[in-house]
Amino acid sequence: MLEIIFASTIMAMAGVAFVSVMNFSGYAMFDITQQTAFNNSASNTTLQIIQRTRYSHSVEVSNSGNTLTLSFDDNYKTDEDGDGNFYNDTDYQETFEYATTAADGSGTISHQSTADADPHTLLTDALPIGSSAIFEVNGDNPRQIDIQFRLHNKLANNGRTQKIDISTSAYCLNYQDGT
Repeated sequence: MLEIIFASTIMAMAGVAFVSVMNFSGYAMFDITQQTAFNNSASNTTLQIIQRTRYSHSVEVSNSGNTLTLSFDDNYKTDEDGDGNFYNDTDYQETFEYATTAADGSGTISHQSTADADPHTLLTDALPIGSSAIFEVNGDNPRQIDIQFRLHNKLANNGRTQKIDISTSAYCLNYQDGT
């Protein structure tokens, strides 16, 4: 009888250990999946900003650093501004904008073009990194736009948080300085 009680106790402890390991593994897989999705969102948004900046003809950053406006020439066969150059018109614009939406200062990064009636939200849970602006023209190179933001996401099921800091630059290859 003593051997049965002892064996049952060992089996119960092994069962509890197995369930604990499975529970921990489940949370770990959930966290990894969420972090991957989080990384993909940040990467896709940053890549879109970089690609659109690369092909723009002019860039403008608002004084607050929350808005990046890009201008494009969508019809290279006409000289829309009448300056004699067919390649440097700015008749199509796109805007990337950071807007605070929550009490903690977090917000969204959205994209809007002159062809769209409403902006498209690209990213949520975005924050500035310290006192840096989200978008900033590099003082030494007006073709370079520095992009800096932090993502902070609280996981719904377990209260843990995930953070990502993005700090990169985009270069306007078709930049027209007006000369």
